[in-house]
Amino acid sequence: MDLPLDPDLQKPESILQWINELDVRLDIQKFNSYPSRPLVFSDYILEPPTIVIYRYLPMEDWLNLMCQRSVGYYGPWYFLPLTYRLYFYLELNGLFEIERKWHHRCLGRLETLEERAHRFVKEILGLLSHPSKFDAQVNRAFQPGVHPV
Repeated sequence: MDLPLDPDLQKPESILQWINELDVRLDIQKFNSYPSRPLVFSDYILEPPTIVIYRYLPMEDWLNLMCQRSVGYYGPWYFLPLTYRLYFYLELNGLFEIERKWHHRCLGRLETLEERAHRFVKEILGLLSHPSKFDAQVNRAFQPGVHPV
């Protein structure tokens, strides 16, 4: 499967359409509470292929702001974990894998599924920074005595 290098993929509707065409279930669960630690915003279930997104409604606006500030993505924040989990489906089913060049191997980069999924998110959503910056910012806010920037 070729990676659809379409600028429209940066729009959430296109990613949802892509997931639908792949016959991957999307289960978005909404909670009227704050998350507990450890923070979990998504999950991937192998059978049937399902991407689960956990949305915590009291902090939606804040998560969108953190997404904009930390990685420069102005769509809904939960498309970061959604796209991340989509990569799990693509690679685990042999449909697509991020190319690892010789320098990635020499430097020990893109060795894990998670690292490749993060690269996929950055490329597909056109992020200005690595998506782990968003994760780090949000996690830091949930540590006692630490305030996010």
